[in-house]
Amino acid sequence: MTAYRAQVDGHEATILITPQGLDLPDRSIPWHAVDTMADDGPRIVLGVAEGVDGEPTLVEIGHLGSHRDAIAEQMRKARGSARRASLGQADLAVVEEFESRDGSNLVDVAALPHGMVVEPRGRAALFVPWGLVSDVSRDGHTFTLTLRYGVPVRIGGLGRRTDEFAGVVARLREELTAAARGAARSWDAADLAWQDGWALDDPAAVKAWLGRLPQDDAAVLREACSSMRAGMYTEGGGGDVPFLLGRLGDSRVLVEGVGEEDRATFVFSSGDLDRVNAALLAVSFRRELLALPAGELGRWAAAIRTQPEAAWLRSAFQARIIHDDHWSERLRREAR
Repeated sequence: MTAYRAQVDGHEATILITPQGLDLPDRSIPWHAVDTMADDGPRIVLGVAEGVDGEPTLVEIGHLGSHRDAIAEQMRKARGSARRASLGQADLAVVEEFESRDGSNLVDVAALPHGMVVEPRGRAALFVPWGLVSDVSRDGHTFTLTLRYGVPVRIGGLGRRTDEFAGVVARLREELTAAARGAARSWDAADLAWQDGWALDDPAAVKAWLGRLPQDDAAVLREACSSMRAGMYTEGGGGDVPFLLGRLGDSRVLVEGVGEEDRATFVFSSGDLDRVNAALLAVSFRRELLALPAGELGRWAAAIRTQPEAAWLRSAFQARIIHDDHWSERLRREAR
């Protein structure tokens, strides 16, 4: 770590770049709070936010002299490393990093085992889970990632690394599909078209998942839900999180974990199964983001601030029904 002389918001200061954040004379700014970083001109401008709401406060760092480019690069690397876990909701190592272009704007791309972080410099990053990607097409040097829910994501301007990017994306998607199908093998359902974290409406998938629940619980779910889907999320290939999605009436969706020791049914105020599934992928199926008070979210708050589907899922969260003696009664009440 090296200290640098600079001006912060027009005042002389010494700054210190650390893996955790930026140390200033009067405070420390954790990287997970820096939602944007613009360094196109002589100044570096950080957009610093706290909690889950509100516009970022801009912090301007200037008068960096000949160290300006080196400082910007150090900040970008330290911030990227610290924030990827917050955006992707998992402490997984980066597989590969790329620098692309969108017109004249630079875009940093980090490929992770469970998805990709795409960050145009000076703007908020986007997390794209591989399980949400239904197709990757290529037109010359531009890739289009078609999503199962949401607008397509385009990546271009990779230069000589274009073919390498194609190979990394294909390999990571294939590995996750294999992991999901491998995890389903013990459920006698490995031959179905599993995709990591995306639920199938195949009756065979739903039957296989319901068959692992206590019979009484399965019967209540069949009674309460007008339709159901079953999925397997592998946490980047390192685990297995089986889940069921069910529609309760026209305006609610339930999510039921299968095989969990501390089981609970989560209910959302939406009838859109696809959107709920896509949002669950956006938060890597982390229940903490739904139930924790805003002041206790810590670094995970970055996803709520910057990822629209994560914020939507938290706002749509309606109930957590613990599997106790009153579970079936409460679930039937939600289904009315």
